[in-house]
Amino acid sequence: MIIQPIVEGHGDVSAVPVLLRRICYELGCWLGAQVAPPMRVPRSKMVQKEQLLRYLRIANAQPGCTLILVIMDADDDCARDLAQLIMPWVAECALGARCELVVIPREYECWLIASLESLRGIRGILPEAISHGSPETVRDAKGVLTDCMEGGAVYHESADQVALTQSVDLNMVRAKCRSFQRLVDKIARLGGQLAVEG
Repeated sequence: MIIQPIVEGHGDVSAVPVLLRRICYELGCWLGAQVAPPMRVPRSKMVQKEQLLRYLRIANAQPGCTLILVIMDADDDCARDLAQLIMPWVAECALGARCELVVIPREYECWLIASLESLRGIRGILPEAISHGSPETVRDAKGVLTDCMEGGAVYHESADQVALTQSVDLNMVRAKCRSFQRLVDKIARLGGQLAVEG
């Protein structure tokens, strides 16, 4: 079984596989599954039907691909509207593999600022850093991370995202972020279905 992520950011390419493995391990599902290296699709192509379908078809054609997981940031768009636009395209391509979409309000880093206490001391996060109360409403979560770093350090997605993802408290993120809860629920549900079918 193979989980194929499709992501938009450079940092996501390294961080999302770590995140998915952690979720699968903590849920105790998708045992033995492999997380394939993510396909990176720029935002400009993710919101164009034919461009996204092209990548979905490539993913679907891979032998052993069981789940295609599209994870994207809403940025300044409404996450619900974006999901309603793109989900029919994703469903259209669910031929062999199951295809799912998770739209994160604003950006991936909102999941990280949901549990800053668990990140203290990692990649320069201050020992007194406090989690944001409503992380999915923050317009510049990357900036929040920078503000929580010691010695004038600046958060860099490509350098810091994977290290923070390895340590963030997933239960706290799940409690504060509906988009993360949806991701976990999709993985748990599909993992359970595959276990029954197997």
